[in-house]
Amino acid sequence: MKHLISIAIVAGSLFFVSPALANGETVEEKKASELVAKAESFAGSLKWGISIEGTGDGKTIPWSYYNGTKTAYSKAKTAVAKLPEGEVKEELTKRLNEKVLVLINTDVTSIGRAVAYIDAINAGNKMDQARKVLQKQFDQNLLNDQTIALYHGLSKEIRKQAYLLDRVYGKSTRDMIRGNFKGQAEQLKNTAMYPVTLKTNLDELAELVELTDYSRAAVLYNDTAKVFKNGVESGYLQVNEAPESIYKQLETKLTALGKNMPVIIDFTLADYETKVNYTQLYNGVETSKLPKAVLDAADEFMVRFYIPYTNVKVNIVAGDKNEVVYTGTDVKDVYISLIEAKNKLGVTELGPVTFVITLTTEDQTETVYRKTYEVQ
Repeated sequence: MKHLISIAIVAGSLFFVSPALANGETVEEKKASELVAKAESFAGSLKWGISIEGTGDGKTIPWSYYNGTKTAYSKAKTAVAKLPEGEVKEELTKRLNEKVLVLINTDVTSIGRAVAYIDAINAGNKMDQARKVLQKQFDQNLLNDQTIALYHGLSKEIRKQAYLLDRVYGKSTRDMIRGNFKGQAEQLKNTAMYPVTLKTNLDELAELVELTDYSRAAVLYNDTAKVFKNGVESGYLQVNEAPESIYKQLETKLTALGKNMPVIIDFTLADYETKVNYTQLYNGVETSKLPKAVLDAADEFMVRFYIPYTNVKVNIVAGDKNEVVYTGTDVKDVYISLIEAKNKLGVTELGPVTFVITLTTEDQTETVYRKTYEVQ
């Protein structure tokens, strides 16, 4: 009898630990199914935590749900992988992929919804930190190389978050994240663009002036003056006469560099037939010597200024004759046909010739420059 009872107990015991044998489910399948269900439960909480319809606010990362989902998924995936091929394994794998992996996949080709959400918020936080550091520079009126680097750093973070936002599921969720971070960053970037551009241009302009490369300096000076004017007119560059202000720093440097540049950049004599230009940088010397044949063959005289002048008048003097050959307003480049000038003077050859250039500024200040070409 004792033996019979023992057998019955053992038999009963075996039947209890493997109840799935009745419907064909194995212990391994039951365990895998339970782990998949647990992963799905965590994934459901995670989905709620990143959804605008749930508790998602576009700035808080639900780390506990995310990490819990990752851990649960890893355990479930390992258990499912050990199952023999068949319908049960296929079904459990499908559930993991469609309900869990879809949220936490880190593959860039099919990024998970939660991963994209978290990446966008992390990028937003980095962008906001970059904004705060740059703002501190401007609050302290610091416009230096570090400010330039911080500006470009903020621009990079803005571009980065824009890319990461595109991966976030749902327009309303994207808009929510964008609203939490991008507005202030974009505003500062737009405001900082003018001072940063001006600082960069003025540094380059200072180098060109030091190298006496006035041809390139003139172009850059005019472009920089336009940026300065546009910045003020648009309101991005606030007028502040305090010596330490960003505005005054830029204005002072622009004015100083302008004073260090010559009024006239260069003079050119052009020969259309030979297509040869005789260009001479202005260096304060009024007289140059050229072969008579070059002077006689010259078809055009050109003079360039580093800023536009309100009124420009050019006289040509040859011998005892003196004629006005050009008048213009708000010009930087003056082109004079020497063929027409000869006709006006009534001569066929120029010989020694002097160009008298009279410049008048807006405040009616008049300055006269002379350029004489003598025969060698």
